[in-house]
Amino acid sequence: MSKQSGWKIAATEGATIDGRTITKQWIEDMADQYSMAEYGALIWPEHSRSRWDKFEGKNWGTVDEVKSEKRAGKYRLLVKVTPNKYLLAANADGQKLFMSIEPDPDYCGSGRCYLMGLAVTDSPASTGTTLLKFSKKNGEENSHEYSQLEELDLSDVLNVDHSLIASAFSTIANFFSSGGQLPTIKQQTSEPEEDEEPMNSEQFSQMMGKLEKIEEKQTELESKQTEFSAQVQKISVSPEEETEPTKNDEQEGITPEQFNQLSGKLDTLLTKQSDMENQFNALKKEVPNQEPEGEGVSSAEAI
Repeated sequence: MSKQSGWKIAATEGATIDGRTITKQWIEDMADQYSMAEYGALIWPEHSRSRWDKFEGKNWGTVDEVKSEKRAGKYRLLVKVTPNKYLLAANADGQKLFMSIEPDPDYCGSGRCYLMGLAVTDSPASTGTTLLKFSKKNGEENSHEYSQLEELDLSDVLNVDHSLIASAFSTIANFFSSGGQLPTIKQQTSEPEEDEEPMNSEQFSQMMGKLEKIEEKQTELESKQTEFSAQVQKISVSPEEETEPTKNDEQEGITPEQFNQLSGKLDTLLTKQSDMENQFNALKKEVPNQEPEGEGVSSAEAI
């Protein structure tokens, strides 16, 4: 939908129309009486309403509001217009830059002036009076004068990005100069964000040191697990092979209290080892078969 313009000067007191003068009364009458509900004035290219000329009888917009103001010692008729696509295109192309009002000095026999239409034109030299004839509903043909020209500036309505227009023309020119080849589009490659700094050598050395300590602890745990399994095998004998323990056997083996103490320490070490592995599993891949197989624990639970 087209945007409504700001206030534009459409006529100035004192301009000559058919040997007469645009009076203050005319301007005040048009400002006081104008109503879209009464009779909405349209915008016409070169005052033309004919379906047989190049404009095909199409209007170029509407006159929405009218008011009068005194500026620089003269009364002015100001209008707000809503241009349609035809007027916007012409104005953007530097065409139809001037306005000319179409007043009826004796509207409906009231003796008061009414704004019947507004023209846009390219002929600033045509400032004299010209009669425009058109038929009303009753078939009578009446004559209406239109005034001197006022410049029409639609910069507040047009919203053209000239940089985009220049870019479009440049692309078209390159297309023809390159023999019809379309411009290549560079694909964006994903790059690390500036906030994510890579690990430096010092940080890497610190991390590797921690991993080496984990490996050392793992080796110690494996050794203790092997030793513990050997101790368990000494006391995990079948009932058939079980003999009355001698005094020396009791000294070489371990007591149940010692076994429970050793089992508790091993469970604590395994728990800590598991926690440490969870903390660094994102930094180093797990070494196959690095966890204890768990025979010692199973045997201890079975006792």
